[in-house]
Amino acid sequence: MKLHIVFDENNPFFQLLKLMGCDLSQEVMNRYDALLLGMAFIFAVVMLCIFCKFFYNVMIRMTRCASAV
Repeated sequence: MKLHIVFDENNPFFQLLKLMGCDLSQEVMNRYDALLLGMAFIFAVVMLCIFCKFFYNVMIRMTRCASAV
């Protein structure tokens, strides 16, 4: 059974995932390809979460330093 999903190529989140190596528009032919795509998606989302947490901490520290002056 083939499932065809249409993606908006101009979506920034889709483009970011594609740049991170998780191309959701590729065809999945078997379970192994689905497993690899799923692992790439999970890795990309975890890396985005780590980056957002890091960026948030940097912004908090900059705010504290600016308010201390």
